[in-house]
Amino acid sequence: MDDYTAVTLDSQEWEQIVRLGVEQRIVQLQAELAQLERNVAAFKRTYGMSLEELQRIGLPDDASLHAHEDYVAWVACEHRLAEIRDRLSSLKAMIGKADHAS
Repeated sequence: MDDYTAVTLDSQEWEQIVRLGVEQRIVQLQAELAQLERNVAAFKRTYGMSLEELQRIGLPDDASLHAHEDYVAWVACEHRLAEIRDRLSSLKAMIGKADHAS
């Protein structure tokens, strides 16, 4: 495919292409969101509290390396969840979808 001639499409065609891309990205982000929500739920079950509660009381002085690693992973999951929720809201707004709970 050595011919790089410009592609000329009408605005409706471009809008459809963009819409399909946005819809596919929403599907991908929703799948990632679901996995992260499962991860956070597992941390909550393991530690019997929310991340906010754990941050308030802190890890015990004798917490294991595994507990520290879990804490770092949990914080990362929560940050990524917030990023994804914001991104989903923006993408849904782009294509005029109501922002339903994901």
